[in-house]
Amino acid sequence: MPNPAGVPTQFTFDNTATFQGFILLHELGHQMGVFGQDTDGATNGANSQAVLDNCFSEDAQGVLH
Repeated sequence: MPNPAGVPTQFTFDNTATFQGFILLHELGHQMGVFGQDTDGATNGANSQAVLDNCFSEDAQGVLH
């Protein structure tokens, strides 16, 4: 997944359901008009980072919950 600079970055989610929740929230952001279209990697990364920052926590090992 790209980071807000558009650079491919690896993220680790606690489990499949957590990852699926992230995807749903990202797409819901588009549907609700919170995010515009992901026109490039940087835009996609910024939108994804907004979901991660506002909806998930990261433990000491870098795993998202």
